[in-house]
Parts: sequence; C-alpha cells; structure tokens
Amino acid sequence: MPDHRFARCLAGVAVQLCRMAASTDPAVTAQNESVARRVFADVINGRNLAAADDICTSEAVIHVPGLELPVGPDGLRAFARSLHEGFPDLRVAVDHVIAANSEVAVRWHTEQQTQTGPYRGIPPTGRAVQTTGHNFYRLRDGRVEEAWVQVDSLGLAQQLGVVPGDGLSGGARVRFILGSLVRLAFLQAKYSIGTRSRRKPAS
Repeated sequence: MPDHRFARCLAGVAVQLCRMAASTDPAVTAQNESVARRVFADVINGRNLAAADDICTSEAVIHVPGLELPVGPDGLRAFARSLHEGFPDLRVAVDHVIAANSEVAVRWHTEQQTQTGPYRGIPPTGRAVQTTGHNFYRLRDGRVEEAWVQVDSLGLAQQLGVVPGDGLSGGARVRFILGSLVRLAFLQAKYSIGTRSRRKPAS
C-alpha cells in the first residue's frame, strides 16, 4: 500500500538532484548509479552478502527506521539478512533511479515477498505482501558512504495483520486488535515449537 508521504519525499529528492544536474559529471554519475543498483541486484536479490565489501566504504552508515545496524559493509549485510530471514523469497524491482554526482535516489517495490520467517518481532504469518519504498545514497570514491531507507511500514504492517486497515469503526478496530494479539501469540508459539523440534538432536 503506497504512502503518499514517501512520494512527496522522493519528489523533494528529485528536485534537489535536478538542481545539481548542471554540474554533474556523467562518468561519476553513471558509476554511482551502477553501485546503487548493485545493492538490489547483488545483495538483496542475488543473496551475495560478500558484495557489500565492494559496495560500501568501511565507515558506511545505513539508516533504517527502527534498526541499529553496524558500521561499514556489515551494516548492509545485517539489513539484508533481516529481510532474507523474514522473507526468504524476497525479490525487489527497481522502478526509477535519479542520480547526480555523489547522490543517488532509488524508487522500488517488491515483486515477491512472503513472510515465512520471523521479521522484526513478528512471527511467520505465511502472508504474501507487497512493499514500496525508496532509498537515498551518498557515495564517495565509487562506494556507499551513507544510505537512508524509507519503506511503507504502515502498509506492510496492515498486510501482515499487525495493525488494522483504514476505514474500520472503533468497535471493529478493538476486535481486530484483540484478534491480532491472539493470532500472533499462536503463531509465535507455533514457530517456537517448530524451531525447538528442528534443533532437538536425534536420539
């Protein structure tokens, strides 16, 4: 479910980058756009976590709301692992890229995303969802030095059944919340039992 706030933010980034266009170095811009695309092609979709060493500087900082990530390539790896653990079939499509010199903005959406693993405290729901978002990268010497990730978290939470959808009455919201608590508790118990069973050594 798209969030218009993300669209407005991306539009603001586009305006800023367009203002820089007159002083853009085409070679640098093309190289940095290629690096930003590798985040999706190699690390997220390709599951090649080692590629983060080539993509990020040793001091790279990845900003993701609600997550504390390590500095450097390990930050990108940790972020990718959290996505792959929660959504093993995850595949992301890049919709649009705007690049100017050292800055790159990417708008994207997920083509495949089923929550069959735990994700940020939510037990596996088995639900297929679709997420939209945009990333903003600042690069130095052909590597990501800082990145900001903005995702439609509300839309994702609604699709996973964690928060009620729009348009529900007060009573319906209460019923949803109570039902959601019971459902998530059941899913967590089911996942925990399954995990313990898989870890139990054979006698």
